[in-house]
Amino acid sequence: MIADFQALFGSIVQTALDMGLLVIALWIIHLIDTVLGGGLKKQFGLRPRTTLNPLAFFISPFLHVDFKHLMANTIPFFILGTLVMIQGQLVFWITTLIIIIAAGLGIWLFGRPGTLHVGASGLILGYFGYLLANVFFNPNLATIVVAVVVAVLYLGLIWQVVPLKKGVSTMGHLFGFLGGIAAAWITALL
Repeated sequence: MIADFQALFGSIVQTALDMGLLVIALWIIHLIDTVLGGGLKKQFGLRPRTTLNPLAFFISPFLHVDFKHLMANTIPFFILGTLVMIQGQLVFWITTLIIIIAAGLGIWLFGRPGTLHVGASGLILGYFGYLLANVFFNPNLATIVVAVVVAVLYLGLIWQVVPLKKGVSTMGHLFGFLGGIAAAWITALL
């Protein structure tokens, strides 16, 4: 029993450390972009229905408008990402890839013309969607407990898919959320 607890605790700590490295990478990327005067955002931010830049799909989620935007995304990205990563590295990376593609396509196809979309919030909503949907595709006590905790802590995120605030990528949020649900279904098949 103690050995099982120690193994679980060690796994959680390692997962949190891995996710912490991704958060550090977000901050380093933002610092580099700040030094470059926003050049990364200009080059790799998603612009709906303009020339399709596949790299923008994969880079834009890791760029942020400013430090306030990055700070707002840091804690939910860390917590929700860690909860997904606990499912395993393969599940985490497949889920992340599906969310990035779904959010990117949603923004590119349905986003408002003349806008620039950056930020990890599509990933955050995707992880949120994954953790809630995982209850249906992989029902067990752990997924139920995680979904309940996530719902209690982050249920307000669902309002991020409603176009209430100017300057918020509701298409990225909506399609990220849907991508997370799709990822829960796909990874349950593995």
